[in-house]
Amino acid sequence: MSIDQLQDVIINLLQIISNQKSSTEDINKAATTLATECFTLPLAIPSLIKIVSSHPSQHIRQLGSVEVRKLIQKNEGMFWESVPVDIREDIKANILNISILEESTLVRHSLAHVISAIAKNELHLERWSNLVEILYNSCSSTEVIHREMGVYILYTLFEVIADKLESFLGHLLDLFSKTIHDHESLLVGVTTVQALGKLADFIDLEDSQSIKKFQNLVPAMVSVLQKCLSVNDDESTGKILEVFDSILLLETPLLAKHFVDLIHLFLQIALSHDHQEDIRIQSLTFLMWCIMSARTKIGKAKLIPSIVSSMVVIASEEEPDNRDEDYPAKLAVQVINTLALNFPPQQVFPEVMQQVMKFIQSSNAHERKGAILCLAVLFEGCADYMRPNVNDILQLVTHSLQDPDSKVRRAACMALGALCDDFEDEMAAQHAVLLPLLFNLINDSDTSVHPEALSTLDVLIERLGDDILPYMQGVMDKFCVLLEIGTRKVQITTTNCIGSVAFAASQEFIPFFPGVISRFTSIMMLNALEDVSLRAVATDAVGAVATAVGKDVFRPHLPQIMELAIQGMQLDQPQLNQCSYVLFGVLGRLFGDEFTPYVQVIVPHILASCKGEEDIFKAGEEDIGDEEQENTPGFSTGVAQEKESSIDTLGELFEATRLSFLPFVPETIHTAINLLQHYHDGVRIAASGALLKIFNTMYLIGDADEWEPGLPLKKPLHENVSSTGKLVIEAVLMLLAEEDDRYVVTQILQQFSDTLKITGPAAMYQEFSSETAENGGGSHLDAFATQLLLILQNEHPCQSLQDSYEEEGEDDIAELDALVISAAADTVGALSAAIGSQFAKYFQEFFPLISKLFKKNKPLADRSLAIGSIAEIVDGLESGVTPFTNDLFNFFMRGLQDPEDEVKSNACFGIGALITNTTADITGMYDQVLVSLRPLFNPNSNTNMQDNACGCVCRMILKQPTLVPLDQALPVILSALPLTKDYAENRPIFKCLVQLLNDRNAILLNDILRVVQIFSSVLDKPEEQLDKSTRALVINALKSLQALDRTNFEALVSQLGQEHAMIIINSIN
Repeated sequence: MSIDQLQDVIINLLQIISNQKSSTEDINKAATTLATECFTLPLAIPSLIKIVSSHPSQHIRQLGSVEVRKLIQKNEGMFWESVPVDIREDIKANILNISILEESTLVRHSLAHVISAIAKNELHLERWSNLVEILYNSCSSTEVIHREMGVYILYTLFEVIADKLESFLGHLLDLFSKTIHDHESLLVGVTTVQALGKLADFIDLEDSQSIKKFQNLVPAMVSVLQKCLSVNDDESTGKILEVFDSILLLETPLLAKHFVDLIHLFLQIALSHDHQEDIRIQSLTFLMWCIMSARTKIGKAKLIPSIVSSMVVIASEEEPDNRDEDYPAKLAVQVINTLALNFPPQQVFPEVMQQVMKFIQSSNAHERKGAILCLAVLFEGCADYMRPNVNDILQLVTHSLQDPDSKVRRAACMALGALCDDFEDEMAAQHAVLLPLLFNLINDSDTSVHPEALSTLDVLIERLGDDILPYMQGVMDKFCVLLEIGTRKVQITTTNCIGSVAFAASQEFIPFFPGVISRFTSIMMLNALEDVSLRAVATDAVGAVATAVGKDVFRPHLPQIMELAIQGMQLDQPQLNQCSYVLFGVLGRLFGDEFTPYVQVIVPHILASCKGEEDIFKAGEEDIGDEEQENTPGFSTGVAQEKESSIDTLGELFEATRLSFLPFVPETIHTAINLLQHYHDGVRIAASGALLKIFNTMYLIGDADEWEPGLPLKKPLHENVSSTGKLVIEAVLMLLAEEDDRYVVTQILQQFSDTLKITGPAAMYQEFSSETAENGGGSHLDAFATQLLLILQNEHPCQSLQDSYEEEGEDDIAELDALVISAAADTVGALSAAIGSQFAKYFQEFFPLISKLFKKNKPLADRSLAIGSIAEIVDGLESGVTPFTNDLFNFFMRGLQDPEDEVKSNACFGIGALITNTTADITGMYDQVLVSLRPLFNPNSNTNMQDNACGCVCRMILKQPTLVPLDQALPVILSALPLTKDYAENRPIFKCLVQLLNDRNAILLNDILRVVQIFSSVLDKPEEQLDKSTRALVINALKSLQALDRTNFEALVSQLGQEHAMIIINSIN
């Protein structure tokens, strides 16, 4: 078949495909014929080129250009190579002219992508070497169309052969410095900006000449943007804004010279109602990226006030009917939140509050609404800073809950929900005020308020505990009615509320259980697509209800609930799957081994969910109508959240069912390691958590004995535990070393702390495998210590976007940054406890980094963290603390002089741990410590101060009893017992008391009734008052007293009263 004959066949088939009157069957037949008969022939390429160059229909030309590009790319360019050489040369010689003569911009741009596809093949084979020169000439032509196509083709070339263009970097910058000023064609300027965006990726950080050239082009890029704005060319404006976004994220400082001007420009664009919403939204997104990546420049230029004032104005705009989509007011509130998360609170909170107080008093309801929403998003990043003022802020919120305008009331519900998240105890204490206000809003005249009020109730109720009990009957009556008659959105939030009531009420929820489980079971039978969200939240709430009522009450319903949850997974809906996995984890924990029969059924499905393909799409990849769209990946967040739940559930199921899950452990580990590289933060957190839970559980299965600190291990691990630990710890350490998200790093450190507490030195005793040594090097312990040091030095990858403020000093830090440092300091304490005295060589590096957080001008949270973390490390260091004794003593004594009880409390613990562990002579320190401790015995303190003071004195007595005036100390200690806050201090306290009793101490024996009464109190509930060994110590002491003089002992017990007497009798018997 000749080219002309093939051309006619292809045209006929393309016409069938493009004809709207063609039947589906005819279209499918035509497409199949093209794919199997025409497009398997190399001559299809020149045939399509002829069609594109000559066919009268623009649509056919567009179809042809897309198809020829695909064929040129087919088989990685090998199909193009099968075209005869002379035909290929002819195509190359004419394709640029064909594109220039094309009258349709869309087809011209499609042809540009055809040229790029050819260039990708040819240039890699060292052919078509004059292409760049040809394009240079086109860009310099006096003909507009030549310049437009020349620049556009260069732009498309960056997408396919950027490596070949790198050597032309300087020349291209010089060329673009001319084309960007094209006075005849705005399109040339726009395309030049897009090309510069691609070129920017290849400018090296050390290439100062190219950086300077690029920086000098930024004003011209801005000028093109402003021209697009002035002629309302929204499409081109959007493309240029995307370029600025991408350049901003580069490490190379290409925008640095003009950064402040850019901020002001984008603020103007965001504020202007002359621009389309999408343009304003893109501008606000750029501002968010600036806040996250260029903090130093924003701080030095003192831009926060102008950003805040602009955002509050935008946040006060009228909202659209569909508030789920992005719109300027919503994005403005997110900008405020981004400021709060990334800047020190003392720089953001006052500025926002100044605007809030101004707008909240406005007669304009939209302005009051904007003010309260901006206030709501401050809490997440400024909680510690604003805690002293939380009651004043709550007054603003409760006043707004009663605002005459419903949009303000709705916003106030969101603000109160945020307060409940960040100030749990403070909000729970206000239940008598808040619950009636929220109940009123459930009946609000504007039904749009109802779901928000219920969502806030959900958050508040979950935190109430026993305080929910007086309200429970009325609350449940109302919720049951709403579950029957409410809108679907109200039913969903009501279902969540019922789960929160169950969580708070625990066993007191049992009377409501029959009615609730009946309703939830019915909801879990709904199969319609519109019912998926309701079914999902009901599935989730069943878990809370089951936990509340306990397994004995829930057991009869377990088979049906599991059957429905398993059936629900067949609907293949991410939200429902996610909630089902959460339910499985809850029921696994609740029923333990009883849950074993379900493990074989659900785990394969959950594993498949972890490995499932995500809905990744590429805009424009197959869209013949818009060849210009960039192939930008998109992802389904719902599927990612399902994966997060699924991998997390696998870890929980292994913890709960242990042996029955063992066959799935290897596949789960492999799956979780793969998910450590997932784009979604939550998935990475869940995967690392699951891996560490697997190691923890393997350790507990293999060795139930309590671990001893120090390396090498005192007792060797089972081979399976050891190999699992090596695989898991290395994978998570490698993630930690690379992770650039602060929250993810914080969560990984907390997971590691939990693992160290369970497995001790077993988590850190191995060496890196040879194939991964370059990533961590040496031992797991060295690698982990290195990561912790990097965080405390502010040099970890997750801190790479953070800048210090030279003019503000190093004491200003965002609370999210502080959270990472706090997690690292806490983890050092857990690591010290696991390694023991051998941790001393690491401590000499950690001590100065953590102790520098203790300064008078530091906030309470930092001072408390510094003293508390060092105290925990000292407690774990054992005798390894000795070389640091004097420095630590002075450090903790400074803590005892701090004005805040919380800091003094931690210092008490630190002094006690130091005195216990050091082998240095500390006799001269006793009097100074005792004098400092005496004022701390304050029963009215809301902190652990008195408990820690008791523990400290008892540690001092255990170490050197002759140096403590027992006649003065013991009465004070007995008056402070039993402890009410820090039960961990019971261990040294009762060890001390029992030792003194064994030594027949006269002071204790003279007050033996009080001593025995204290023993009775700590043997009672709550059981967590005493650990296992301390409980045994107390019981043995009572038995010794009984054996010494049974008659006197029984008489003593009888004086305690029946309740205390029975506790003593039951304990010793």
